[in-house]
Amino acid sequence: MRNNEIDIALEVLCRLAKPGQCLNTREIAEVCGCSQVTISQIMREALKKARIRAERLQLRDYLE
Repeated sequence: MRNNEIDIALEVLCRLAKPGQCLNTREIAEVCGCSQVTISQIMREALKKARIRAERLQLRDYLE
């Protein structure tokens, strides 16, 4: 599945998920049509970007 298709699938998941509902990487991967490894890589990159942005905005205390 291409990045754009994964983005669309993740957007659908966000819109359909019930408040407080948590999905594991396997469930997300099934919906997105990719592997759990791919989902884990996306998550790591997203967290890395969030940490960098938070540090830039001096929000380090909120990262713990």
